Amino acid sequence: TCKAAATDNGDIVFGLTKIPGACLRNSSSLLKSVVMLDTDDNQVGVDLWFFKKNKNVLGTLGDVVNASDDAIKANMPLGCVTIPDLDSGVGDYVLGTILTKTGIDLVIDSDPADEGNIYVAGIGTATKTYTASGIQLTFGFEVL
Repeated sequence: TCKAAATDNGDIVFGLTKIPGACLRNSSSLLKSVVMLDTDDNQVGVDLWFFKKNKNVLGTLGDVVNASDDAIKANMPLGCVTIPDLDSGVGDYVLGTILTKTGIDLVIDSDPADEGNIYVAGIGTATKTYTASGIQLTFGFEVL
C-alpha cells in the first residue's frame, strides 16, 4: 500500500512488501525485469530496495528512511533498482504510465525459513502525490 499523500524525493512511498516465490527454496534467482503500472500518472521513477528479510521497518510512510544501520543490516539488503522515469521504457496513456526496467540481472536469494519470499520497498525520486493503490509492480525472475 502506498502513502496516500504527497511524498518527496527520498521519502518512503511504500514499505516492505512481500514478493512471494521469488526464489525456489534453498536456491537463487536473477531479477531480470520490473514493470511498474502507475495509475496516478506521476510519470516519475521509484527506487526499489530489495531485502532478504522483513525484520525491521524502514521508517514511516511519507517520511525519509530513518532505520538504523543495524536495522537495515538485519533485513539483509539484496540491492536497489531504479525504475526509470519518462526518458525510457515508458507506455504513457491518458490516466497513467507503464514504466519498464529490463536487463537488471540482480542475484537474489531468500531466507530458507521464508519459503522463497523476498521483500521490496519503494522510495520516491521526486515530489509526487500517490493514492493507496497507485503503484502495481510485476517482476520477472529467472531461477538459477
